[in-house]
Amino acid sequence: MTEHRRITVAGVGAIAAEAPTVDELWARLFVNETAASEAPWEAAEIETIPLAHRIGCFILGDVSDHLTHEENRRLDRATKLYLRAVDEMLADAGGLPEGRGGIYVGRGAGDLAYFGGDVVANTRTGRRPHPLSVPRVMPNATAAAVGLRHGIHGPALTISTACSTGADAIATACTALQAGEVDWAITGGADSLVHSPHTFAAFQGLGAMSSAGDPRHACRPFDAARDGFVMGEGAAALLLTTDPDAGGVDVLGWASTTDAHHPVAPDPSGEHALSCMQTALSRARVEAAQVSAISAHGTATPLNDEIEGALYGAHFPDAVVTATKSVSGHLLGASAALEIVAAVEMIERGTVPPIANLVDREPAQLRVAGPDGDPLEAGVVMSNSFAFGGHNTSVVLGTR
Repeated sequence: MTEHRRITVAGVGAIAAEAPTVDELWARLFVNETAASEAPWEAAEIETIPLAHRIGCFILGDVSDHLTHEENRRLDRATKLYLRAVDEMLADAGGLPEGRGGIYVGRGAGDLAYFGGDVVANTRTGRRPHPLSVPRVMPNATAAAVGLRHGIHGPALTISTACSTGADAIATACTALQAGEVDWAITGGADSLVHSPHTFAAFQGLGAMSSAGDPRHACRPFDAARDGFVMGEGAAALLLTTDPDAGGVDVLGWASTTDAHHPVAPDPSGEHALSCMQTALSRARVEAAQVSAISAHGTATPLNDEIEGALYGAHFPDAVVTATKSVSGHLLGASAALEIVAAVEMIERGTVPPIANLVDREPAQLRVAGPDGDPLEAGVVMSNSFAFGGHNTSVVLGTR
């Protein structure tokens, strides 16, 4: 039998709209509005693209000041964001540990804004694309860049399961740590699809994005007036270790299931989403009643929140639910990782943040934090992600 190894979060880093660090993200979670604005596209960029609206959560300013000239030239935007989050994570952890390390990073897709812009424009006019075009659109570019920058020679894997991507990357890292394949792991997720108007148009075609007129109050998870998510960008990085002397929050359990129901709609019964949570709790050796807070998927789409909220009301009635997408927007492949970083911070700071823009709670039995947050009654937080393709992922965090 494999020896049970304690897995500890040794450091975290994050960047999202109006939140360039973990501390600023935490502060932003207590501001009752979405960090959204009108997309900064030029009229010529979108004149042939059918866009009903263009609200997104954009990271403004220079995101390359931490990079070398060569890195800035060859890396895509999401990778640049992730390397910034890794820098913060390593400062938080005090550097990389000794022993065998691995990289397990989530990406929803490659750099579609670059591909749909420069590459397409060049080929349409008979010019050859830039020689670095392929590395910039490879989803695995982020994991490779971390290895190159820090000289890590262990596994460098890229995980992609739509909105569950970041959580599945963390779960994959935990599985490798528990099996003894590595002693520490850099994990998390990154995405920056919000800069692609083609991606906007595609998600609008699905009817998944909010059409609210006020950007600051557009994303409303678990509110009766919700009408879809607001797309964002960002990155979240975690350093996990099996060092028995490490202090901090532990990853207690994790699990993944699949609805096998529909390409984009969740199973209305919630059966397999609930099974995922129960399996993660079983692995963590935690009872449902011990879960004090839930970092929810909370997309603000009518169907997801109806099913997710009903599960929490029925099976976790005493857990306080929060939803970071109400503030950061939906970061796609990075969202789940950001929500797990938020869960780590909840445990360390002893507080559950409120849900922004929540006026008329639905379902009514859902327990949520007050506008100033609620005290975390005990140290167990569960983070859940439910993705297109029917992917369900749950991660349970706490202290031993």
